[in-house]
Amino acid sequence: MSTKSNKAGFALGGGVEYALPYAWAEDLSIKVEYLYLGINRTQTATGVDTLNGDTYTSTSHISGIHTAKVGVNLKF
Repeated sequence: MSTKSNKAGFALGGGVEYALPYAWAEDLSIKVEYLYLGINRTQTATGVDTLNGDTYTSTSHISGIHTAKVGVNLKF
């Protein structure tokens, strides 16, 4: 048996992009982005051990996820 409890979440992030000022790189830019996903999720699972009949309960909680990106863009 498994139960889940979900709540409303949110996303918060930002980034910057910079065009390279060099003549040989006039079509290139570099970027950095950050994103936080606030999901606040709890999951509980209950089961029975088939070998000896014991019951168990497992609970996991995720409060949020951090992501970061670094990249190079080519304009064409």
